[in-house]
Amino acid sequence: MRGLSIAFISIALLANFSCMDPDEYKPEDPPQKIDPPEGPSVLLPVQDALFRCEYSRWVTLDWTAVDGAEGYEYAVDTDSGFASSLLYQGYFPPTSFSAVCFPPVTTYFFRVRAYSDAWIWYTEWSEIRRFHVMPVEDDTIFPIE
Repeated sequence: MRGLSIAFISIALLANFSCMDPDEYKPEDPPQKIDPPEGPSVLLPVQDALFRCEYSRWVTLDWTAVDGAEGYEYAVDTDSGFASSLLYQGYFPPTSFSAVCFPPVTTYFFRVRAYSDAWIWYTEWSEIRRFHVMPVEDDTIFPIE
């Protein structure tokens, strides 16, 4: 009789932990994406910074971090409308980038924005910064023959 009582109690306990009816199962809704926060602000280069070099120059582009950003997209162009800009993407959130060699005697424009899978879209682009890469005073632009 004692074994029958234990078996009955075990069956009663198992009945309370039974499987859910598959027709009643509803998966959780995917997390709702939120509006992105305020975009990053450019720290460097300062507006109209002048970099002097003989043949080319590395320019460090620096900006403020955005909370929750998974990465940044930044654009560099010789056109302030960014019609043919070089887009770079950082997949981990650095807040600076040393841009590849820029040839001298050119004005460049730079902007940056942040992204995250949790956001509906990218943040707004930052303000545009203009900087100039010029030869050092004794340099010549074209070889003299």
